[in-house]
Amino acid sequence: IQKFGLKWGETVFATPENITYFNEIENRPEVTHTPGGSVQNTLRVAAWCLNSDPNAKNNNYKLTMLGSVGNDINKDRVINSLKANGVNPLLQIIPNMKTSRCAVGIYKKERCLLPEINASNFLSEDFVSQDGQEILSHDALIIEGYFLKEKFELCKKMCLEFIKLKKLVILTLCDSSMIEFHKEKIIDIANLADMIVGNFPAAEILADGRGKNMKETFEKIHKKLINKERMLVITAG
Repeated sequence: IQKFGLKWGETVFATPENITYFNEIENRPEVTHTPGGSVQNTLRVAAWCLNSDPNAKNNNYKLTMLGSVGNDINKDRVINSLKANGVNPLLQIIPNMKTSRCAVGIYKKERCLLPEINASNFLSEDFVSQDGQEILSHDALIIEGYFLKEKFELCKKMCLEFIKLKKLVILTLCDSSMIEFHKEKIIDIANLADMIVGNFPAAEILADGRGKNMKETFEKIHKKLINKERMLVITAG
């Protein structure tokens, strides 16, 4: 961690100085690849709970990852690992770009994150439109909070289409700094969501400060949003 200038408990974005941290990890023989990040973790666990198999002819459940990847070896790793975990990949391939990735350093109860954001910012409205019927055939839409920074209008349009069909919209909160600097966008989508999921530091930023207890913090969040029935799920690890 010291070698690459990373920080425990924080996200440090990839730079020319720390990018070789990926090589340090990926060149180890014991490394395996598993879908990760809040949305892929959610889909992977849901697929396991539902015994989902995208290759089965009579599969009762369909879980799909919508996004964009580059045209490189990590594209294949993402696609293969999603399929192996029961998730259908619906991924736009962005030519001449690398697939986004995130290295995670873990020691005891501490972790640090090193994201390198590339192709994931370039999901196009045309790609989403051409697969519109496939996307809208799902019962719920999960929006990753980080995605609102680059693709807010596209996310909002998709949310409104799901709401029009009386289907569920779920928002996963991102880290505290993202909420702090892009709060209007987060609040806008949170107002549309039937379920909001995040960790306690993110909830405090969304609430503009901690309440006397967790219940009061939740109430502060609900008061900031339009009055509708919603579920708020906050992890307190």
